Amino acid sequence: MISEGGYSLESDFRKLFNADNNKRTNEIIFPLPVDAVHTVSWGATTYLICGEVSNTSDFQKPEDYGVTSGWGMFRVRGELPAKFNAADGRNLFFKEGQIQTVDLIDNQSNGYFLEKWTNLTDDGQVASNTVDGGVNTDFPMFRLADVYLMLAESVLRGGSGSSSSAALDLVNQLRKRAFGVNYEASGKLTSVELTTDFILDERARELCWEGT
Repeated sequence: MISEGGYSLESDFRKLFNADNNKRTNEIIFPLPVDAVHTVSWGATTYLICGEVSNTSDFQKPEDYGVTSGWGMFRVRGELPAKFNAADGRNLFFKEGQIQTVDLIDNQSNGYFLEKWTNLTDDGQVASNTVDGGVNTDFPMFRLADVYLMLAESVLRGGSGSSSSAALDLVNQLRKRAFGVNYEASGKLTSVELTTDFILDERARELCWEGT
C-alpha cells in the first residue's frame, strides 16, 4: 500500500470504527475524540452506536456492540445495501428479523441497521460501560480513504495532478482491503469500470455512516 506523509491504510476496516480507533493514526487524519469519562456525550459516536441498535428486536443485542442500551433510531433505505457485493467486507448490515425496504418508518423491522460502529476494543472487550451509554469510540472526521477517493474523482473529472493509473491503484487498494481473499474474483476494478458514477457508489460503500 502507498504510504504518504506517514499515512497508510489500516489493514482491518472494522478497527477504524471501534473503541481502540485512537490507535489508527496511520489512516485517521483528523479525529474528534470521544471518551466515556472525559468527553462523555450522548451525541457523537454514542449517538451512532446506540442509534444503530434496535430497542425492540429479539435478534440484535446492545452488548454485542459494547453499549448498555439500543435506541432503535437508524435504519437505512434499501438502496444502500443494494450497492454492496456480498463478498465486500464493508457490507455490515444487520439483517436478521429485518426487511430491506422501509415501507413503514415507525416499524423498526423495516430497513437494515448498519452495524459499522462499536464500543468494543480490538480484542472484543467493552471499552466503557456507563449507565447512560457513553462510548470511547472516536469519530474519524477525515481519513486517508477519503483522500484516495477524492484523488481518483479529481482525475476522472479532468484534474492533471495525478494519473489514471494512480487513481485506479488507489481505489483498488481500498477494494483489496474490503474484499480480502475475494478481491481477485469479486473486487478488483478495471480501468474501464472506473467512472465518476462508480466513484460516487464507492464513496457510499466506503464512507457511509461517517457524515459524508
